Amino acid sequence: MRDWDDFVVSSHLAFAPAIVVALVRGVYDAVVLITVMVFLSVWYHREAEKNTLVARIELCSTCTLFAYGVAQCFYAPSVLVLAGEALCAWITVSTYISCFFICENKALYDVWHPIGLHLVPAVWALLVAAWHKRLILAE
Repeated sequence: MRDWDDFVVSSHLAFAPAIVVALVRGVYDAVVLITVMVFLSVWYHREAEKNTLVARIELCSTCTLFAYGVAQCFYAPSVLVLAGEALCAWITVSTYISCFFICENKALYDVWHPIGLHLVPAVWALLVAAWHKRLILAE
């Protein structure tokens, strides 16, 4: 079991600003998607990436959040916000693909997975929370 202060687990705290901003701005679909994904991802990583049922459910939640982020790109309020979101999407996908090759190397995985699949998506989620409106049950 991974400790709470393990970077792979603690890096999920980076999503907290996005959740707070989305909640304050009324982007409730983002709040729900981010919160569910963080809960499942922390659970998965705390169990040292061994729980296959949680892994499958967590993968569905991360894919849903990714698709939501991509959909929000179509409603970017400016080219600058779109560029930031596109860069985050590119880094996220690149890291995801790279993790297939480095997953057997725990030292590499423990550094790059949280950077590319927690910290960067947290920045992306914050951009969405700060600059977008709800997509689901939009006003």
